[in-house]
Amino acid sequence: FADPAFLARTQVLPLVHGPTTLPVDLVLAGPGLEEQFLARARRLAVDDVVVPVVDVSDLVVLKVLAARAKDLDDVSTLLRIHADDIDETRVRELLAMLEGALGQSDLLSAFERLQAAARRHG
Repeated sequence: FADPAFLARTQVLPLVHGPTTLPVDLVLAGPGLEEQFLARARRLAVDDVVVPVVDVSDLVVLKVLAARAKDLDDVSTLLRIHADDIDETRVRELLAMLEGALGQSDLLSAFERLQAAARRHG
């Protein structure tokens, strides 16, 4: 059962595909930022269904915003494994924009901490 407060804050519905137990996050997109994420998503064919998959830089932004322990662990892993594929400038710009829009001041600093740790352990 999804946490209603988490869903309201992040617009992310964590799901698990029953037969495979594969965890999947369903993002409830709206106008604005989510439209940009969707426009940059890669389209992958899974069986006979084309599924949009978020760009790795946008995924980092979404996971920093969600800020669950698992999400922050995922960011650390993404920063180590996909360092060359992550547009750090775009990540910083989006996180700064989100801080302003949400009245938060912890998103950029969280990203910077995770990035520094990934570089130390990379």
